[in-house]
Amino acid sequence: MGTFNVSLKTLTDRVSMEVVYTPKELDQICVEIAEVNRPGLFLAGYYDYFDKLRLQIMGLAEMNFLSGLSPEKRYEALDQLFRQQPPAVIVCRSEELTPFRRCRSWPRSMVLHCCAPTRPPAL
Repeated sequence: MGTFNVSLKTLTDRVSMEVVYTPKELDQICVEIAEVNRPGLFLAGYYDYFDKLRLQIMGLAEMNFLSGLSPEKRYEALDQLFRQQPPAVIVCRSEELTPFRRCRSWPRSMVLHCCAPTRPPAL
């Protein structure tokens, strides 16, 4: 397998992502694995085999799962995900960022990027 290394700056520029939160400059954050992950099982509490080096893609299933949780359980699930410090969490449905509000892990450690193909997120 060949070497893969690309900055988040390159990725966000090429696919027109809107940055919602980042703890440092995008060109200082590298993605070292080409594969991505949908963290549904992780959010549900199954932590085995989670590869924290992969980009995490939050789609309709993950967002619906989170919105069905109580606020306390939702923040707990997101805190657990953000504590893994993946290079980025990409939310594909920008109108559904409500589950991420007031997540305790954001200020101390995590990167969050939002793919906003239709409109900017309402935080």
